Amino acid sequence: MFLEGKVVILQRKSNKNWILPKGHLEEGETHEQAAIREVFEETHLQADPITPIGDTHYQFKIDESNVIDKSVKYFLMLAKSRKVKTEAFFSYYLVVPPAKAIRLLTFPQDKKILRSAWFEYRRLAKEGAIPDATKVQNRF
Repeated sequence: MFLEGKVVILQRKSNKNWILPKGHLEEGETHEQAAIREVFEETHLQADPITPIGDTHYQFKIDESNVIDKSVKYFLMLAKSRKVKTEAFFSYYLVVPPAKAIRLLTFPQDKKILRSAWFEYRRLAKEGAIPDATKVQNRF
């Protein structure tokens, strides 16, 4: 999620991990619709998905007997609004340059997705496809 050339990252209350906004599909949703909904639920930002940028798959434990398989489809998304308000599962949010976000993100798969998103963001900005991209940093 890009907000004026910077990246929105979230810190979970439960484990202090820094993550990208993400979520799950609800019945009848497309991946794009889920991305819009989840970003809004987690950040209260209205956002436009621009293009798919990658997928991740991982497992996590709810407790000793419940392991969850999760697949996430990510999109390069641009915020249409500016005021961030996180949902209760998060203790903090940051809006930071991509290089700082890369350093702070907890999981390698989030770092990889952000690198792909940043590459695509810069490419689209260079082509003039991203409005007001004059603040874009060209490297990590």
